[in-house]
Amino acid sequence: MTRTCLISLFHPGNVLAAMTAVKWFGHLKYGKEDANLIVLIHVPGLSENNLNEIKEVIDRIIAIKGIVKSIIITDDDLKAAKSIHPWKRFSAALNKFKDIVGTGDVDEVYYAHDIVGNIAELAMNSFPHAQHISFGDALGSIYNKEFHLALASGNTIDKKNIFLKFLKKIINHSKERVVKIICGGPVHFQATKAVLILPIDQTGNCLDEMELHIVPKDFVRTLLEECASSTTDLNTYCQDLISNNNQSKYLLLLDNFSDGNFISFENEVNLYTDIINHYVPQGSFVMIKPHPLSVKPVADALCKNIESDYDTVIIKKEFSKYPIELWVNLISSCNVISFSYPSISLSYLYGKNVMYLLNPDIIERYFPEKFHASFKNADEVYRGQLNNLATWDGKGVLWSGRNV
Repeated sequence: MTRTCLISLFHPGNVLAAMTAVKWFGHLKYGKEDANLIVLIHVPGLSENNLNEIKEVIDRIIAIKGIVKSIIITDDDLKAAKSIHPWKRFSAALNKFKDIVGTGDVDEVYYAHDIVGNIAELAMNSFPHAQHISFGDALGSIYNKEFHLALASGNTIDKKNIFLKFLKKIINHSKERVVKIICGGPVHFQATKAVLILPIDQTGNCLDEMELHIVPKDFVRTLLEECASSTTDLNTYCQDLISNNNQSKYLLLLDNFSDGNFISFENEVNLYTDIINHYVPQGSFVMIKPHPLSVKPVADALCKNIESDYDTVIIKKEFSKYPIELWVNLISSCNVISFSYPSISLSYLYGKNVMYLLNPDIIERYFPEKFHASFKNADEVYRGQLNNLATWDGKGVLWSGRNV
């Protein structure tokens, strides 16, 4: 019998990690990769129109995998579940969630993390006997929720106390589970397995309670090639960008700093403007790729700032949400500038030397002081991964916060 897998995605950048996890776990456990897929797409704060744009891209990428259905879950859809979270009503929330999913039987639940949104909680409570599996953020980052949220909100936590807090949480969750099972309330589940491409443990204890499986690089590359076969229009667009210009080429991967309220719109535009003026020779061809979740016109404002000194183009909207890992032809033909995870993923998958330009000086210059610790931690994690990639044997954690 073909297994049914419920997959929670935030954006198209989750697709590669999610699909490799589903296929590799099936290979390990059942000796076959086939599965019926139900994909749930939810991004807190995004409109239904924006979610539909994301859904269209996700459907295109994984069309070859025989997806059963992909379902958009809006904030309004979740409000009903949140409003009946008190224990006496939680069973009704789970029934509503199962109605949305369209099945009462799921073999495996896959998710990136439970930092934001309620989808992972609802899915694991709805299907408590399914395998609960994390594929990690990006290509395999596992977070400590308390630590991550504290940094993201501008607070700080002493990492020396994280382990004690972690043990206390395990004890509390065990008590909570017994009481809530009896009373019918939500149980705090977490993944018991992690199937990751590049395993990252943010604080050094995030993987302690999970059975770790690492997806081989060749397996990932094969899936990338399969996905590329269903995105031929993207490949054509990449080739047009390459062939229509003989200048030095730079691809700037924008982040979503101001969309995430970490930085003002003006500061984000100024950051990119200063980076281009400092690192890119005048007269170069600069391609600007907006972040897949960005809704603010950062790219347009940046283009106006630099167009007098550079030949510029903003990546077309219909392609801007595609994960950068699928832009194979373009990646190999230009210099790539990044401030986040693509510096690691492109280095690992394609041996690409990305211009990774986030650093403490930039953080202190453009970001509010309350977010300095958060972004310096991110920079520490990115640089740690880049340093370790050269000697990583693919058999253990690539980077762990336990060692810093």
